[in-house]
Amino acid sequence: TAKISAFMYAFHCKLRAFHWKELNNKFASCAEIQKRKFCPFSSMDAQQARQLKIKIGSVKRLHKELGMYEEDLEKEKSKVEQMKKNRS
Repeated sequence: TAKISAFMYAFHCKLRAFHWKELNNKFASCAEIQKRKFCPFSSMDAQQARQLKIKIGSVKRLHKELGMYEEDLEKEKSKVEQMKKNRS
């Protein structure tokens, strides 16, 4: 889970840095940059943005599934320990 979270954070930071770099090239004054709302997909074409959203969605889903599997593993381990304890 930590690896996935670190990956998502690094990916988001790179995307944000790229977007702000693009904004600096488009607008001359800082006031105009501050007025503009951050949107990571605005500088991409529609197909790239769609593919990126799909990939981000799959990473989020896998991250969620991993958490659920880890919870299930802990429950099963506690059941096994309880069975061992009752057997002795």
